Amino acid sequence: MRRRVAECVIWAFERNRDGFATAVEFELQRRRAQRTAQRYVDWLLAQETIAPFDVIGREVPANLELGGQPFVGFIDRLDRDERSGGIGVVDYKTGSIAASAADYRDKIRRFRDFQLPFYYWARTAAGDRVTSLALVPLKDALLDVRPIVLEIVAGPVTESRRSDAPSGTIALADLERARARMIELSGELASGTAGRFAVTTDPSACTYCAYANACAHKPPDAPERFAR
Repeated sequence: MRRRVAECVIWAFERNRDGFATAVEFELQRRRAQRTAQRYVDWLLAQETIAPFDVIGREVPANLELGGQPFVGFIDRLDRDERSGGIGVVDYKTGSIAASAADYRDKIRRFRDFQLPFYYWARTAAGDRVTSLALVPLKDALLDVRPIVLEIVAGPVTESRRSDAPSGTIALADLERARARMIELSGELASGTAGRFAVTTDPSACTYCAYANACAHKPPDAPERFAR
């Protein structure tokens, strides 16, 4: 598998060689991607040994109507646990993510992150029994992959003794509140009465904004660390 992954990385970079400003940048980023990919494969094989699973979908469309408004997305990966049959929603992250499961759960509770809650409701509407939400960081080529995983529970959450634990739980009620807030926000946007939006401090949030180039408040891009 290692060799196959290395070949895929080479193929992907060669196909997009024109997207790099210099040959040096191309080669440094290719090597960084190779290291990151191999760490991901090592984690994936170890995870499959601990808790066997099947990958049942990649880049799965997530289309759902909430409150009369259409929501559209794509799920990076869907897994099925071989023992329980539960479905896990996996999202790859190349930028900064929550430092712990508790931190990510808090972001959802404070309505700072709707992506995986939306995926949960989209797959639930499709008939899946979604049991976990996971963020898989692929940012740092020098660090082992350390996913942030939230198991979905019907009752109160189980707090870990370690505040930095990468695994934890999230209550279904928290996901229901996130859905209600999504409906509320989409209603405000569709009404045309929304005024000034809060300024973000995360440059990745501006990636797909049509007004990014003209925005005076756009945060500076994070510097590239080519030495990695």
